[in-house]
Amino acid sequence: MADFFARRTLAVYRIWFEIPRKSDEFFPIDNIDGHDVLDVFEGFCFEENKLMQLDNSERFLWIKDVKKEPSYCLASVQSGRAGVAGSVVNTATAEEKYGYGVNEADMVASRFALYRYEGHGYAIACIERVPNDAGSTVMLSAFKKYFRDKKIRAVFRREQVKQEQALKAFKGIEDIEVRRYTKAADRSDGLSIESEYISHIARHKRRKFFPLHIAKDIAEDRKSLTAILGIPEEHDGREDVMIRLKGWDGSSRQFVLGDDLRIPLVEMLNDSGEKPLTDAEFLDRCSGIVSGLAENLDRMI
Repeated sequence: MADFFARRTLAVYRIWFEIPRKSDEFFPIDNIDGHDVLDVFEGFCFEENKLMQLDNSERFLWIKDVKKEPSYCLASVQSGRAGVAGSVVNTATAEEKYGYGVNEADMVASRFALYRYEGHGYAIACIERVPNDAGSTVMLSAFKKYFRDKKIRAVFRREQVKQEQALKAFKGIEDIEVRRYTKAADRSDGLSIESEYISHIARHKRRKFFPLHIAKDIAEDRKSLTAILGIPEEHDGREDVMIRLKGWDGSSRQFVLGDDLRIPLVEMLNDSGEKPLTDAEFLDRCSGIVSGLAENLDRMI
């Protein structure tokens, strides 16, 4: 039996630090009350490399490793939730290997990259999301608490980067895909069928792109989406809408599109059935989106 691989996505946050009692003034990200954010983050990872419970909840975090470079830190983490009993089953043999109780947490591995540019007023966090993790904010919440415990005189702020902000880093849309998940008996002939869904794809001519404003149209108006792809508007099952964007640097990136461009950005790292990215590939994806955002987000100082 082939290995199973779950879909992994990327959530992106902007982090900044306000000067106490001056909410409209910010520290440079490399001089937060005398501290560089990467130095503080590296110290956080080394000092807190133990099982951490978040806010007395069922969420748990364990930082396993950290690598620091001049412009970023990459942390390997495990996170998960307790509170639900279950068992681990060998999918090849249908044999139950062992069970676990409500006081045990199913921990899954993921990565967290923190980038900063000297002189900017913010850092950008790239957070790998995997099924059954403890959520996109678990590392940020623990890092904020560490800042407070170290008595660094700064107010920790964060916001998730929105889709409309990220679109500024691209020059056009390469293709638009709608995946409609249906029962096998409902599938029609002549369509591209992959695993458990039917895929409808619209592509432009070679070296031509759909304009970026179409992303807003198809996100907010279902009629625009179905008209572009020539598919029925009504569908009673689950549906994913994805767009592949062409960057100014020549790279292609795929995003899972929400129904409002003001909602958080979600980039697909690997689809279901595809192997997860290596650390080098993950950092390459992160640096691409970070460099684009750094040019389009305000410097904040």
